[in-house]
Amino acid sequence: MSGSQSYLLLLMAFMVIVMIILPASRARKAKRELETRQSLMLPGTRVMTNFGLYGTIVSLNKEENLAQLEIAPGTVVSVHALTVTTLLDEQQEQAPAEAGDQEPKQKDA
Repeated sequence: MSGSQSYLLLLMAFMVIVMIILPASRARKAKRELETRQSLMLPGTRVMTNFGLYGTIVSLNKEENLAQLEIAPGTVVSVHALTVTTLLDEQQEQAPAEAGDQEPKQKDA
């Protein structure tokens, strides 16, 4: 093989390795985030499902992956636990901290 062919072969091998490693590391990171989020899901936590249903966790059965959400006073629905993707209580705690970092805008006189 000539020098340019071996260079091209090495470049292609490197690209294949990169294409395998990057998605795997992203998947591991997403899995860790999901596990962390699920560990924070306790009864009383305000949440949103991946299909836009808002509610408060009433109970969580991790063995059956079942979450019961109260979506209105006295109305409880059962959903798969993995559909609960957003913890609203966590976002509310972060919002005031972010708002405090911004300087108030002054009105023009």
